[in-house]
Amino acid sequence: MGLALIRTDVGDRYVVEAMLREKINLGTGSGATVLEVIAAVERETGIALRVDRAGRRAGDPASLVASSSRAERVLGWHPVCSDLATIVRHAWRWEQRMAAAVQPRDQTPAA
Repeated sequence: MGLALIRTDVGDRYVVEAMLREKINLGTGSGATVLEVIAAVERETGIALRVDRAGRRAGDPASLVASSSRAERVLGWHPVCSDLATIVRHAWRWEQRMAAAVQPRDQTPAA
């Protein structure tokens, strides 16, 4: 979803290149649980996901939330599409376009 977030929120080659060069994470400062992300993906795609529930693994953080403060300071960037539903919707559209772009075209000559 990260690349999709970059493509929909930023879309500016300079910012993407600078972000990769500077190793800048993009975030909104607010997080979502795994179950909230799963629910958003199911809602936006209409696809029921198979979910295997398991306990937290050793070393997993209790929570992890990215901030955009460095991106704002270094690049003048701030999140535009910051709600989970919009992020998932844009990521899904991008995935569908990429899948359509790599599907082989029918090579049968027209009659």
